[in-house]
Amino acid sequence: ELNNDSAYLDFDYSYSGQLSNFRFRGGYADESIRTAERSNIDFDADNPADIPTDNSGRVFGIDNRQRLVLRPSWSYQMGQKSTIRVGARYLDASYDESILVALRDFTETRGQASFEFVSSPRNTIGLSGYYRQNEFERTAEDLTGYGMAVNFNRSLSETTRLRSSIGFDSTEDSAGANQSNPIGEISIISNLQTYRVLASYQRSVQGSGSAEVSVRDAISLNLTHNLSEKFSVGAGLRAYQSQALDSTAIGFDEQDYVQIGG
Repeated sequence: ELNNDSAYLDFDYSYSGQLSNFRFRGGYADESIRTAERSNIDFDADNPADIPTDNSGRVFGIDNRQRLVLRPSWSYQMGQKSTIRVGARYLDASYDESILVALRDFTETRGQASFEFVSSPRNTIGLSGYYRQNEFERTAEDLTGYGMAVNFNRSLSETTRLRSSIGFDSTEDSAGANQSNPIGEISIISNLQTYRVLASYQRSVQGSGSAEVSVRDAISLNLTHNLSEKFSVGAGLRAYQSQALDSTAIGFDEQDYVQIGG
């Protein structure tokens, strides 16, 4: 996709075997941070985990951001009722030099693993964990963190399913102390004959371009109508609040944002 000042490239490769599946997704975006701050309403996102949650941590600034994301994943079915999943996520965000905006290039590397068990024809329970490393250019702060969560998924009907998780994230701050925050998700995904509906609340922890780790609460509502096999229309709403993990940070702009698109 191309326009006057932005460029986007996404790819998705998958391979399915008898007991295992491999998927490699990624994307590159060159865009204004005024656009990047408003993470796009992805009408085709069937999985709430696919919705971007990172941001620059700045408002009222004009700059460009180059964002590269690589997301390999692999799953293996251990038996009729149990599955293990492993994956990684690499994020590299680079900003044009600007003294006024003072954004910092950063990378985030995340490795994650989960175990799922089908407890009944409709219910799946699981345990997941991740390790995260944030590296911020032009600062002395490289922060690490880890998280764990208990997951519960339920098929409400043939077309509707519920996803939920609750857990915690522990991040080591610049002073060497660990800060813990609750994280989680509750989502409802419905795939009807011609409509797709996604309603989700997510709380996550990730790096930002202000050289701070941020805590983000986000509500997303997407509605997509398939006009044909090749064409669809959609509308969506996203509301989020983002604040620095370190409450004393002076380089992060707390954000409350509502976006409506179609």
